[in-house]
Amino acid sequence: MRLSVTASALLLSFVTAHPALAAEASPLQGTWTLTAAGSITSDGKQVPAFGPNAEGRLIVDAQGRYTLQIYRGSAEPADKEQPAKVFKAAQLVSAHYGRISLDTQKHLLTFSIDAAYSPHWNESGNYTPNWNGTVQTRPYTINGDDLSYQVPPTPGNPDTAISVWHRVSPGA
Repeated sequence: MRLSVTASALLLSFVTAHPALAAEASPLQGTWTLTAAGSITSDGKQVPAFGPNAEGRLIVDAQGRYTLQIYRGSAEPADKEQPAKVFKAAQLVSAHYGRISLDTQKHLLTFSIDAAYSPHWNESGNYTPNWNGTVQTRPYTINGDDLSYQVPPTPGNPDTAISVWHRVSPGA
């Protein structure tokens, strides 16, 4: 037993003395708050995708596991007699979780999405399906504690979505 404790202490001191051998914490680690969520339509029009007061939270741990939620901050109250209003309010939510990583050479952010909820139509009237089990890459920029990325247009969705986040806490 004493030998394994000594061996563990030696290994720990070796890894501590050689930081390249220790797992690096995600550069995105922390708690982020949404500062903007919008879309640029194919004709160049800028649209607040989740209304004018969108809210959201992105939390990333040291290993790059994340959870992300974006929702309409000031959704109008849904009238129980009008199912269309209830459905529209439910569309104004986007949430997913999984792993997030950065390619700092190519300036690409990758979401490896375990599960997602994002059932809404964009301004062009195209449906955005759930992203369960997908891997999605986006161009990004980071300036200090500000992160922004774009969701490029796809064949079914000609709009470019843009999310802007501010890190409010460095630890997750």
